[in-house]
Amino acid sequence: MSFESTQGSIVFFAQQSNCGLNPIVTDLPDTDSNDNSTVTKYEFVNCDEGAPFVFYDIINGGHTLPDALDIGGLVTNRDVNANTVISIFLRALCIPIFELQKLGYNPKGLMLVLFLNPFPHIFSCSPLLLAQ
Repeated sequence: MSFESTQGSIVFFAQQSNCGLNPIVTDLPDTDSNDNSTVTKYEFVNCDEGAPFVFYDIINGGHTLPDALDIGGLVTNRDVNANTVISIFLRALCIPIFELQKLGYNPKGLMLVLFLNPFPHIFSCSPLLLAQ
């Protein structure tokens, strides 16, 4: 079994969404120089249906969720909060669900619940059920 590199995976998904392959590259501010880690954001534009494709490269961040609780001395990047980034992405998904319901389509009480780290943070997208 072989696995694609991170760069290869990014290019693959950008191509699948017919994005331009020259992303806008932004080095995010190093808000915590003590974590010895930085973040570079790659934003691919002109994708199908206007859907954005964004990749955050955590440089020297280890294998932890950015801005998560400290886990036994493992490196954790503090320059970006993964919970916030994920929540913004998921909230954008809720809008099409509500619009479909306004048109009379009811996805049988579709509800999105995601438990992020730390667990007390719960994101819920729960559209109201329409009369059938």
